[in-house]
Amino acid sequence: MIYGFNFNGQHSDDFQLLMRSVNRQLLPSNNDAYVTIPGRDGSLLFVSGHGNRVISINCTIKGNSPEDLQAKARDAAAWLHTKDYAILSFDDETGLYYKAKVASQIDFENITKTLGTFDINFNCEPFAYGGEESKILVGDSATVNNQGSAEAQPRFMATFLSTAGEWKATNQDGYYIRVVHNFVAGD
Repeated sequence: MIYGFNFNGQHSDDFQLLMRSVNRQLLPSNNDAYVTIPGRDGSLLFVSGHGNRVISINCTIKGNSPEDLQAKARDAAAWLHTKDYAILSFDDETGLYYKAKVASQIDFENITKTLGTFDINFNCEPFAYGGEESKILVGDSATVNNQGSAEAQPRFMATFLSTAGEWKATNQDGYYIRVVHNFVAGD
């Protein structure tokens, strides 16, 4: 099976692009700073999170004629140009996406009169994002798993089907939040 990618609301298949290779970093670089102090062994570490991730994709495009090839390449270039981050996702990573922007120029190389290739380097926010996960409580509990690549703070939305005196959410370490209120159906 040949996988493709979605970017900026469109799939690579829409432009008849064949994604030949992808370099997806498993972990982005650190933004850590090391400060060396004269007369002191080693250095001081100032941890400041992760840097942006770079994802590189090699694409091949086929045209019916040299003019058709150039037209398809220009259509792909227009699709890839954004002023801000856009959603980037891959067919083999269902449920995950990156916030990405093309990082550098895209050089187009004609292999034959009707076949061309180019590399796309995306500058992405450090982590993959997962979609929203909704759970229906069964026996007053539900397990929610973070499918992304970093810790994320949850957001709870609850609709009560009957009256209740409190609402409580407990994490895996036993810490909880609790809302005491006379809830009625529809709250």
